Amino acid sequence: MTRTTKPYHHGDLRNDLLKAGMDLLKQHGQSAVTTRDCAKIVGCAPSAVFRHFADRKAFITGLATEGFTLLGTRMTAAVETVDKDVQHRVAARTYIDFAMQEPHLFRLMFQGDLIDIEDPDLRAASEFLRNDAALANPTAPNQKDDEAVLAWAIVHGLASLAIDSQLCRGLPNDAKQRTDALMRILDRTASPFKD
Repeated sequence: MTRTTKPYHHGDLRNDLLKAGMDLLKQHGQSAVTTRDCAKIVGCAPSAVFRHFADRKAFITGLATEGFTLLGTRMTAAVETVDKDVQHRVAARTYIDFAMQEPHLFRLMFQGDLIDIEDPDLRAASEFLRNDAALANPTAPNQKDDEAVLAWAIVHGLASLAIDSQLCRGLPNDAKQRTDALMRILDRTASPFKD
């Protein structure tokens, strides 16, 4: 873990702390993310963290919010470049790719016991998942219907099982090849994802 010895002055402490938390999360997983270590990395007093976050749960919720924002940005960019009839499949692939590339963040984003699921910023950042026409049945865009929930559950379940090594048998180690294999599973079994 990289630590700075200079005291923290000026700047955007809240975002610097979140960046430090994201770096720790990516490199070492959830257990390595402490407000004290994030404060050390940015060079501020540990108590300064709590001027921006009420407690550790609020800090972890901030990390999850950043994760949903990142995922939403990637999914939006991906579906904007393709025909409407394949947006659902492209969104699914982008979701799975995100989980493969950011497994620690992906897990944290959905751990309701670690985050405040009622936090307004978190809810706003994650709302795209419930409203995203690309994850829903393309014949019913932007509707919170059963097919949209089922599509999300299928994609999320496959992504979660893959990053937690529960589908190891037969899946390649390479992240892109693994995503390709998961998309083949979706193609064979889940009609909402067929082209």
